[in-house]
Amino acid sequence: MMATTHVGFLSFGSFLPLPSRISFSKRRPFAMAALSDDPIREWILSEGKATHIAKICPVGGGCINLASRYDTDAGSFFVKTNRSVGPSMFEGEALGLGAMYETRTIQVPRPFKVGALPTGGSYIIMEFIEFGSSRGNQSVLGKKLAEMHKAGKSSKGFGFDVDNTIGSTPQINKWTSDWIEFYAEHRLGYQLKLALDQCGDSTIYRRGQRLMKNLAPLFEGVNIEPCLLHGDLWSGNISSDKNSEPVILDPACYYGHNEAEFGMSWCAGFGGSFYNSYFEVMPKQPGFEKRRDLYMLYHYLNHYNLFDSCHNPITAQIRGGRIKENKILERMNMNTDESKTEALPPVTDTELILSLERATLMAKQLPATTDPTHRMQIYSYLQQANHNLSSFLSNTQLPTQATENENSLSSSATRGDGDCDPMEVGDHEEEDNSKTTIDRVEERMRNCFIKNKRAKRPLSPSSMAAAEENRLYEDGFLGGSNAYGFDPNGTKLRALDLVYQFHG
Repeated sequence: MMATTHVGFLSFGSFLPLPSRISFSKRRPFAMAALSDDPIREWILSEGKATHIAKICPVGGGCINLASRYDTDAGSFFVKTNRSVGPSMFEGEALGLGAMYETRTIQVPRPFKVGALPTGGSYIIMEFIEFGSSRGNQSVLGKKLAEMHKAGKSSKGFGFDVDNTIGSTPQINKWTSDWIEFYAEHRLGYQLKLALDQCGDSTIYRRGQRLMKNLAPLFEGVNIEPCLLHGDLWSGNISSDKNSEPVILDPACYYGHNEAEFGMSWCAGFGGSFYNSYFEVMPKQPGFEKRRDLYMLYHYLNHYNLFDSCHNPITAQIRGGRIKENKILERMNMNTDESKTEALPPVTDTELILSLERATLMAKQLPATTDPTHRMQIYSYLQQANHNLSSFLSNTQLPTQATENENSLSSSATRGDGDCDPMEVGDHEEEDNSKTTIDRVEERMRNCFIKNKRAKRPLSPSSMAAAEENRLYEDGFLGGSNAYGFDPNGTKLRALDLVYQFHG
């Protein structure tokens, strides 16, 4: 339980007095003051040293919390609120921000106050940092992050003084002396149990349990120290101030192996200059790339559990795509007989059609977006469609003989190289034969789609207007895909466009 003593975190900024030093290592929790009608305003006008609040403006606060900027005669404050979650979530964030702030290495917004809202929910008041127009210098970010990892050490082992959240998922931070034990039990194990409980996914749970028993070879000869980690370092939590100095925010802090910080690197946009600067301070150890895959798996599993786990694109990637645990085992030369012979699970016609429909619509957005998070979402849908199509084709039994009226691939596909797989077009084949094979694949897909085509529901007036606007974009009258030079018949998305034409 949290203590009820009053604890406030005051900024070193010019508009607030210098407070006595507060040690985060002693686990000084944020306290809950007596509730008033507006505890945020009350704190700003008392301990925040303001006499007047000039303006309150909503600002971006992510998908979980609401965020506002309070402009006062004593400076500006950044306030996040959540109407459905108690103060414990913000207490964990505040303690993490405070711990990072104490390293005096990389800039973070300093927390001032956490409390409960009188109508339910909670809030956190922190320093407002005016962001610049870019994410700052990658090289500087890498250097300062490494300096934080080097400066922030714990004598208690691996964990943190409080449990916190990764997104809205609880993150267990029980102090543990052994890193492999901590990561297996409190990171992978916790997420795997969620996947089993929420979605009944015994396949992922079984594979994950097998992986957890084979972690030790990844860490042979590796020096592991408990370093202070941000814990959720992706592009949305990285920015820069007006002087282009990097700023990191919204942490899920704990003390762990420094390489675990790169578990979200799949959507962080780290480049070569970032890693070069980082490794100048924290030297790269052998096997880093293998362990990074392992650390990414924790965050993939979290996204799997957070965002509609049974139908999310991440599902397909974990089940049989590039992030399944088999990849890690293969790179370690540790594959079991089970993982070598395991076939792709079959998908239904409906699952295949839906995934291809989504991928088609998402792929059409590629030419018009440069946002890395949006592109990652698009790639996930394409990955899911690719996985489902591969599974469908690998589990489909083809007739050995084809008649004139059959839409079979087997007879025509074996005209060239004899016993070649009719579903594969190798690099050694002639171009005209490849085109013929692709056409035959499309013909089979088309017949499948027509056979399983669902009855269309009547469109609402707004949907009809949207469909008409989409048609104009498709035809190039409103600067749609054709305006970007997109040729569906000359790209790898040709088959997906065919799906849209026959089933969209």
